[in-house]
Amino acid sequence: MQNINLKIAKVIFYFSLVFSFFLTELFYSSNFSPDFQTYYSFIDFNFQNVETTNHGHGHLYYYIISFVIYLKSNLISELNIGSILNSSIQLSNFLLFSFGLKGVFLLLKRHNISEFTSYISMSVISFFPAAIIMRVWMKPEILAFALLPWIIVYSDNYFRDRKPKDLIFTIVPLCLVLQTKGSIFGMVSLFLFFKYIKKILENKEIIYTVSIIFIFFFGILYFENYNLNNIHLFDHRASDPENYNFKASFSFLTHINRLDFYYFPIFEYHNNSFIGITLLDTFGDYFNLSFNSDKAFFNYDAQQITTNKFIKLYSREYVGLALSIILYILLGLGAIKSKRFRIFYIAPFIGMFILILNAFGVPSNNFDPSKGDTLKVHYYSFLITISFIFIFARTVNNKRLVSFISLTLLTSSFVFVMGFPKIESSNINFYLNDKNTFSNLCPLGKVIVGSDKNCNQPVSICDHNLYAESISLETISEKKVRTISEKHILKMEDRNNNIISVDSPNDCVKNLEDGILLYNPIGRNLKIPPLVNILYFFISLFSGIFLKRIKSI
Repeated sequence: MQNINLKIAKVIFYFSLVFSFFLTELFYSSNFSPDFQTYYSFIDFNFQNVETTNHGHGHLYYYIISFVIYLKSNLISELNIGSILNSSIQLSNFLLFSFGLKGVFLLLKRHNISEFTSYISMSVISFFPAAIIMRVWMKPEILAFALLPWIIVYSDNYFRDRKPKDLIFTIVPLCLVLQTKGSIFGMVSLFLFFKYIKKILENKEIIYTVSIIFIFFFGILYFENYNLNNIHLFDHRASDPENYNFKASFSFLTHINRLDFYYFPIFEYHNNSFIGITLLDTFGDYFNLSFNSDKAFFNYDAQQITTNKFIKLYSREYVGLALSIILYILLGLGAIKSKRFRIFYIAPFIGMFILILNAFGVPSNNFDPSKGDTLKVHYYSFLITISFIFIFARTVNNKRLVSFISLTLLTSSFVFVMGFPKIESSNINFYLNDKNTFSNLCPLGKVIVGSDKNCNQPVSICDHNLYAESISLETISEKKVRTISEKHILKMEDRNNNIISVDSPNDCVKNLEDGILLYNPIGRNLKIPPLVNILYFFISLFSGIFLKRIKSI
């Protein structure tokens, strides 16, 4: 019976992982994620369109995305560039997320969580809103999630066995994570400090050796990133420096708009409240940048469950708020009661602490009092995702019926918060037919959406509905079609690199048959990879091969 349950749990997990990927790729456009235009400079840099990135982030994450874009370069045109960017970003994030889940699985096993419970827990996480947002935005927090579980696993191994390979497999991914982004540096450093300070003090003889090795690996990577960016890691350059040149007041931390949790649990009404932002953004989309974005299919034609005025308007916000309150209460109680798991339960509070410091001007001013978005939950999403996994797994461990019930209730709640189910008369499927054409899971989408278009072929652009590239309230209300025409010219490129303008679908098909390529506005010349970043990344990936067994602690 146990083997059957385990097989069922595995099937549920793989289905949840793949289906959530399918869902996010169709219903969200990552090219409209927050700060996309700001960080797109890394893509331009990697394709040799600009000479500098103007940011101090680590290069690895953006190079992975650039490489995936490069693999799809024959599909890119000015008319479908959004779809290709979306599919490239989400595929990159999906692969990183999957690698992180493998590390989480080993981490749970080490803490005596059964395989059955681990697979159920990872199924839930596949639809966890903070994890979903981490997977659809072009932001490097997903890289921290991918590598942090492995850092913990190998750190535990090193303190137990003192094997050099365990130290290398700890330090190399740690260097990548710490140089990903300034806020991630602070959060991960503080998390690991609290987790291992006792073991470090008990083994003082290793401090000198470990420090020298760490500085060596960190320094090489830092030199490469600085040489590429000409900006150091902590030199944060806000996209709107004038509005973010402020510090938060103390009242921002303590103020609560109690009545507005019921009457207006939406953006702007809680911008002056750290508590309000946190509770509404943990399971929801307080800043209207993901599920509630005007550019996301998630946001349209959600079925209402009641006629009550406020519940009808804000039912999804209420569910998200309730889940947030429950989660933070459980994390608080867990941190008090369980010394062994305390570090995992307080992880999101470590993330909050770092963001609060930043809001108070450390290391520099980075707060807009009219928004309060310096405290977005996304910035510590990799920590809260791990916390949620542990609190869930510990609660349902080896309780099979409770596990299945919890899985059903939570995933249903998460999907509801994301804007499902949709009304029967929705026009969304009309546009999804075209959006699916350039998706990574297009063959699956053809079955589910009912599309009859070719998957990931240059010819697909010839009759591509351009409205699917950028949805709006106006277009979603009608079945509008816009294809190649005199007003919407498709640029193509012959063998001599001459630009040809095409104004009809038929000419598009004919030119492609004659060997003429789509004009790629991004470019086809990918820069030589950042060698140290890539080497460190491959060492991190191959570390799993050497991890033959996990001992419980």
